[in-house]
Amino acid sequence: MERKRGWDTLLSADTHHYAVGLLAREMRCVSSPLCSRITLHLLELLSREEPHLELLTMAFLVEVLDCLDMSDWGGSILQSLSRHLRSDCPERRRLALRGLLVLSQDPAMADGMQSLTQSFTELLWDADGELVWMALTVCINQVQDRGIPISTPTALELAEALQTLFGYDNIHVQLLSVHLFRRVLKLVVEEGKQPLQTHVIQSLLPLFFLSHDENEHLADRGRNLHPYGILAIGQPNPDQIRNPIPNPNPKPNHYPNPKL
Repeated sequence: MERKRGWDTLLSADTHHYAVGLLAREMRCVSSPLCSRITLHLLELLSREEPHLELLTMAFLVEVLDCLDMSDWGGSILQSLSRHLRSDCPERRRLALRGLLVLSQDPAMADGMQSLTQSFTELLWDADGELVWMALTVCINQVQDRGIPISTPTALELAEALQTLFGYDNIHVQLLSVHLFRRVLKLVVEEGKQPLQTHVIQSLLPLFFLSHDENEHLADRGRNLHPYGILAIGQPNPDQIRNPIPNPNPKPNHYPNPKL
């Protein structure tokens, strides 16, 4: 802590929670059992919903999650963190999502995480690029290798949000959005394939641009998904793809650049 100037950071109100996080990381390296005992008290504090303590409590908690037994702590931690996904405080939202990102990697937490899909989808529209990246990662962890069908309303909401991220000015967000889009097309329930067709058609031009991107990984993802979307939905009419909405006075397409 001294070498990293943690004590000085702890004395400032603006950086207090950063120092608490640093302290938690150092304590975790020294004694995991001690961190577990502290976590019990922190969960009690979070359950009281005392705003002046919540940011500091969460800053410590998210740093020690990976050394806790989720069979004992998972439910309480999930409930405490999920309350802050819609917080007006950006830092609380960021800490809550960081914690839920850890939980999403534990198969035992899958059912509880599934109930938060709506909140994660809403975060895909956030202006904070880090939050968007974490929300994408959580969503991918939820569907990766599980094979659980995605309901039509959820698939439509995800598809709409993901299309806006294909042109994001962060390469990692672009890669994750294309990967998740493919998983949505694969896992949507059968009756949801037809409603998704509009989103697939609208995605063809952005995916075409991605397939020619100078970044090799992104171009490869775009090339792999571009024909896949057509096949997954069931071969829409080629004329419909070229001209999905007849317009006697066509205007040039504009590909929006989402803001960070």
